[in-house]
Amino acid sequence: MPLLTPWLSSLWLTLVTDIDTGTGRTLIDSMTNEVIVRDQSIRDLIAIRPMSYDQAVRAALRERREARQARS
Repeated sequence: MPLLTPWLSSLWLTLVTDIDTGTGRTLIDSMTNEVIVRDQSIRDLIAIRPMSYDQAVRAALRERREARQARS
């Protein structure tokens, strides 16, 4: 049994980030679904550069930091 339920985890998430409880709950709930992409045909349809989870997190944190700096 996990230490925190999804509901408690979403409340904790709202304390340490600026997202609302509903979004936090959706994010927490989605973490139970492992997604492994094997079909790469999407690359033929959209012009984006795929990135790893770590790269995506770093990019998101960088964008958030830059947005905060622009506001101040």
